[in-house]
Amino acid sequence: MLDFRLLTFLTLCNTGSYTRAAEELHITQPAVTQHIKYLEKQYGVALFNRSEKRLTTTDAGNLLYRVATTMYADAQRTLEQMQTHTGHLYHLRFAATPTVGEFVLPPMLNRYLSNHADVKLSMYIDDTENILHRLEAGEIDFAIVEGYFSRAKFDFRAFGRDRFIPVCGPEYSLPDILSSLYALLNEPLLLQHRGADAREVLARALQEKNLSLSDFTNISEYSSINIIKHLVLCRKGVTFLYESAVRQELEEGNLRELRIPDFYVCREYYFIVLKGSVFKKEYESLVFHELLSSER
Repeated sequence: MLDFRLLTFLTLCNTGSYTRAAEELHITQPAVTQHIKYLEKQYGVALFNRSEKRLTTTDAGNLLYRVATTMYADAQRTLEQMQTHTGHLYHLRFAATPTVGEFVLPPMLNRYLSNHADVKLSMYIDDTENILHRLEAGEIDFAIVEGYFSRAKFDFRAFGRDRFIPVCGPEYSLPDILSSLYALLNEPLLLQHRGADAREVLARALQEKNLSLSDFTNISEYSSINIIKHLVLCRKGVTFLYESAVRQELEEGNLRELRIPDFYVCREYYFIVLKGSVFKKEYESLVFHELLSSER
């Protein structure tokens, strides 16, 4: 449904190469060039910086990319909605970052699906950066993220808030209240992998205290929050996680929050969609009227 020349433009932006764009679209490289020239003539602006060695978009190209990305995603959603009227299940695809996806959403989704047997859900768990790529590529309809994103590219709305706290095992050799973050620097620190949103939140919080992750003497990395929690429970070190990810363990006494008077970090989760999407109100209704209300 999207004009084939705009599709060529999007593919060229995403691949960064005329050759790779042609291969992906199964057309010739001269055809790719023709499509771009047509668009530049139609809009009366240059879409790419041709003086640079690396293919980059102009300001006008950036604007067209954002608009065309939304158009493509909305076209895909429109096609799926049309198919729904011919007997297909209504299919919603979305993504969430690990904490909100694994510890906040499950009970909401359970109640929602109990009341909507005609809906097919596909949810992906990933870091914010990868989720944003999926959203721009039209692979998902909306997302709920805890990480940082460009306010210029997406429409967004706060979904909820969560404290970011240091925790250890119940028998770990630290008191409940510490004098400062410096008291943790010599303790083994268990973290999520590089690129994880929670790790970035911690790095920024440390920076505000004139500290960095490199100030810790012993850091180990894991991709799974559950592995980190298990190792902390077994007294292998301390970690920083969102409160929702450890709420059950804290209530059951399997983990213990370490209180630091000068350390308070609270982050918001955000519901995000492509800027200008015609389906924004539909997705907002699902998230804020269906999912959130199902929690009550």
